[in-house]
Amino acid sequence: MKNIPDNSAPYPSKFCDLCGTELNNQTYKYCPSCGNAIIDYSISATQSFINAASHGRNEPWRYLVGILLALIIWQLIGPLPFLGACGALSKVEILGFNCDLSHMSITGPSLVPGFSLTMLTFIIGLIGLKWTIKWIHKRGLLQVLTGRSQFDLNRFFFSSIVVFAFSFLSLLAGLTIGDSDVLGGQITRNSVGIDWIFLSIT
Repeated sequence: MKNIPDNSAPYPSKFCDLCGTELNNQTYKYCPSCGNAIIDYSISATQSFINAASHGRNEPWRYLVGILLALIIWQLIGPLPFLGACGALSKVEILGFNCDLSHMSITGPSLVPGFSLTMLTFIIGLIGLKWTIKWIHKRGLLQVLTGRSQFDLNRFFFSSIVVFAFSFLSLLAGLTIGDSDVLGGQITRNSVGIDWIFLSIT
């Protein structure tokens, strides 16, 4: 009988390449039946992301058309909700909000509606990018974002918290020890209203 070395490495397959023994997704470095070294065919998420560049349709004209379509959707279609709301508020004041067409800014009791509609432009642009990747390059948006089998929400939320923390600390430091007038005034506490719903969605 062969001297079978100690098993320690993970093996993603179910059968041995040499004798065909079923491994039942256990962690084997060597086959428990014949002692054959098990080859790990898995690749890292980084390598998978790099390999994804060769998938789909990659002709040069597709990149040119894709970039143009994404820009058109982002810059021409994306601002339409903001322009529609601004046009309506320029004629009729709603809940104290109005819009100055010359400056294209929504003013009123809160800045949140204007901010939310501005951010909606980028959401529409992202939808346009996804559509362009799907129909022009025949790929999924996930292949462009990551090499993993699914989007890692934990990393997304962690990075969002880090960015939010640094942004909050820098703003707080600027308002505390810097020129608060240049940064837009001092920190004030406003009552929670319906605008917080728009801010949360944004």
